[in-house]
Amino acid sequence: MSSRLFSKLLLQAPLLTENVVQLVRTYCEDERRSHSGLLLIRELIVRRPPRRMQLLRVLLDFSAFRLEKVEMIKMLAIIQ
Repeated sequence: MSSRLFSKLLLQAPLLTENVVQLVRTYCEDERRSHSGLLLIRELIVRRPPRRMQLLRVLLDFSAFRLEKVEMIKMLAIIQ
C-alpha cells in the first residue's frame, strides 16, 4: 500500500482504535516510511482530538528513537 493511500485511509476512517495507533507507530519505525508516518501522526493529532494525547505520546516516543533520519523527520513534524 502506498504511503499516500495509507494516510488517506486513516484520515478518512470514522474511528481510530488503539490497534490502528499501534499500526501507525510500527509504520513510523520503518526508515523508508518514517517521514510520511510522522507527518500522518501530525495530521491525526490535529484532526482526531479523541486520540490526540495517545498520538502525541507516539510522536514524543520517537524523540528517543535512535535512527538519525527518523529523529530529523520527527523534529520537522513538530516544528511545522
